[in-house]
Amino acid sequence: MSLDEEIPNVLWPNETGEYKIIQICNNINQPYLRFSEKLKDRATDEFHREILERFAKEINISCGKKKSCDGDWMVPILPESSNYRILGMGKCFFNAEKKEAEFYGKSRDYGVRVDEEHLKLIKSFFTDINIKK
Repeated sequence: MSLDEEIPNVLWPNETGEYKIIQICNNINQPYLRFSEKLKDRATDEFHREILERFAKEINISCGKKKSCDGDWMVPILPESSNYRILGMGKCFFNAEKKEAEFYGKSRDYGVRVDEEHLKLIKSFFTDINIKK
């Protein structure tokens, strides 16, 4: 079994709320979606860069670094040699009870928005979730 078959496409949140998200595809157009996690030791959720680092650990790769769009700090990136690429970043309001996910916004650090084509791919896997942008 390959690594791509072992990792889930989406790890949906258990609770209703607003989350930061990253959208990734592999080289065979398999979509992945990851949400920020609540952190106990600080008031804010994970940043996009932390979500990306967590995903990189899932797929056993080390991230490279690049300057953020505003040039204030270095942010992790997926290496060009990997089979994965970032398609979008932003936020999602997820309603766990109604199974609704509304995507919007962008990442200031990476300068990318939510990718609608990626959301269409995710919809095809999760027909029970009402996905909208």
